[in-house]
Amino acid sequence: MSNQGAQPGWTIADVWETIASIRPDADAIVHGAERISWSEFGRRADAVAADLLSCGLRHQSKVAFFVRNSPAFLIGVFACLKIGLVPVNTNFRFGPQEAAHLWDDADAECVIFSGSLGEATADARALGPRITAWRWVDDQGSPCPAWAAPFEGSQPAASPIAAPWPRSGDDLIMLYTGGTTGPPKGVMWRQDDVFAILNDTAAIRYPQDGGLAGVADTQRRDQRPRPRLIPCGPLIHGTAAFSSYGILGAGGAVILLESRSFDAAELLDVVDREQASHVSIIGDAHGRPIADQLAARPGHWSLSSVRLITSAGMQLSARTKARLLARMPQALCVDVLGSSETPAVGRARSRAGSLAPTGVFGIGPGVRVLDDDGQDVRPGSGATGVLAVRGRSPLGYYKDPDRTGQLFRTIDGKRWAITGDLAAVHADGTVQLLGRGSTVINTGGEKVYVREVEDAILRSPAVADAVVAGVPHDVLGQMVVALVQPRSGAAVAADDLLRELRQTLAGYKVPKQVHITESVGRDESGKVNQALLARRLAELTGRQ
Repeated sequence: MSNQGAQPGWTIADVWETIASIRPDADAIVHGAERISWSEFGRRADAVAADLLSCGLRHQSKVAFFVRNSPAFLIGVFACLKIGLVPVNTNFRFGPQEAAHLWDDADAECVIFSGSLGEATADARALGPRITAWRWVDDQGSPCPAWAAPFEGSQPAASPIAAPWPRSGDDLIMLYTGGTTGPPKGVMWRQDDVFAILNDTAAIRYPQDGGLAGVADTQRRDQRPRPRLIPCGPLIHGTAAFSSYGILGAGGAVILLESRSFDAAELLDVVDREQASHVSIIGDAHGRPIADQLAARPGHWSLSSVRLITSAGMQLSARTKARLLARMPQALCVDVLGSSETPAVGRARSRAGSLAPTGVFGIGPGVRVLDDDGQDVRPGSGATGVLAVRGRSPLGYYKDPDRTGQLFRTIDGKRWAITGDLAAVHADGTVQLLGRGSTVINTGGEKVYVREVEDAILRSPAVADAVVAGVPHDVLGQMVVALVQPRSGAAVAADDLLRELRQTLAGYKVPKQVHITESVGRDESGKVNQALLARRLAELTGRQ
């Protein structure tokens, strides 16, 4: 199955088990008052794995996770990887029909669900997905229904679990896309490829040819403190999940927030209490509330432990970066350009006093920007193209060869993933991200890249968030329209904002209409559902 021509190689469970044997008493997961050591992490995962095998699941059977952030997600994923099952993420904001559709599409045979999502799970179950086992996670939600069994209901295993089939680096992790531009699609990743990508940028790295002996030797010899990550986004999205897998792979700890919605004050309290070194955020959706809390309570938090702030999934404005780094000058802030299909395509690094421009990323030799003829866009030419990525990549979309063929193309005899992200190339080789092809507005024959307009709107200190889109227009074809969310306690006047934008944007790029709203409608991953946005703008503009 490998798309790299490699023999079966690294499995994540092998690495985590090796770490557990060397660092048994170190923290692996922290969730409020619950502190799970590496040895306990392994034992609890063994018990869950034994239970899943008792359900009749087979090698590469799919197990769907419909859970909020909790230790159950990481324990359940570890259990799946131990016995060659495929973990499948499900957005916990999905309604019953969306969840049931995803489970059918993934051929899921088991669903692990939070009790607080019990009603939605029951409604999805009534739609008849082909699920043979249901496992209920106690999170002070609804009680365990008669048709389910408790997650971790079994006694801890007396010895490490062994599946009746060997582990392989070809074993899959299935990462479903968010469904913001269409039905969710299952992206198939080999574990060997996931491990290699995460290992390339890990805090503690292992030699690729050293095997598990190299993992053990590195863990024993390297005396640096292990990273401690707080993922602010939901683990059922790729950014937070893969970040957590990378931290665990380095022998570190994942620290989960307790609130069901993001609370900046809680995050800052937990950073200091747990001495977190890494914080993963979703752009300004998290960054601005954090900066606002720091401004409102100067000196209340130390934050001296923070070494790395990573942002993905949504833009982190230059102003927000400056505010965060002013309070954490020792930290490195990294914007990550990537997706479910192509993680970490590019990075932009900022430090206090040296900020990377918003939307501009440095890229490596495995990334190209191709024009409509498949030729490289010349740096500094002003031309635009689409990002293409070579190297470790997914096998494709589950049960969808047509979309897989659209994603992957052979160029110069090599397999490249065509991301759909539009970009321009600056003279210095950095790329300016312009957005997806689906977010380019054609107005009166001119192309308007929504990201450029959103960036300009976000420069206003009174604006918390903005979304720009094209709406049908009888003369122009499409007109540029903006939804603008003011910062808490601030007022934004549409006319004043338009005057500001005319100072920095060409006239055809300035929105024809600006609508002020309490929320632009992003989900917990920082994304906007394009179908819902189109309907909302149609109502606001009267273009139904």
